[in-house]
Amino acid sequence: PDIPNFKEDFVEFGKLIANCQLEVLKHIDMYLNESISCNVYNSLKNDHDAYNRLIIYNPIEKFNTSNDTWDGWHTDYSALTALVHPMYFEKTGEIFPCKNTCINIINRKGEKSVAEFDEEDLYIQASDTIFILTGGEIPPTPHAV
Repeated sequence: PDIPNFKEDFVEFGKLIANCQLEVLKHIDMYLNESISCNVYNSLKNDHDAYNRLIIYNPIEKFNTSNDTWDGWHTDYSALTALVHPMYFEKTGEIFPCKNTCINIINRKGEKSVAEFDEEDLYIQASDTIFILTGGEIPPTPHAV
């Protein structure tokens, strides 16, 4: 079905998410400048491919917590990855209701857990580029989808 203004709304949504990611980069700089000299914000602010990743995952009802996930355990290549609650549509164009969504992650202690978020939440995780730019100070978030 045709969704009115979908492209325009999607582009505007992407800009909103990118602005949030840029703010996170500023906070990373503030955090790291207490221990090392780092300026990831200025390094990445004009490189939209490095931080502007918007990914949507399955609803929690269909999330598989076993080892046979879509992608297996991995980290992303970008600096930051943003995840949002999915929006599914019926063939008629009506919104299909979906409760919470989630992603399997491994924390810094090596413990597996589930990060759950709903339609009001924005989840941002560190990825490979931020690990490199910060000299290993901010590790990427291993996750499985």
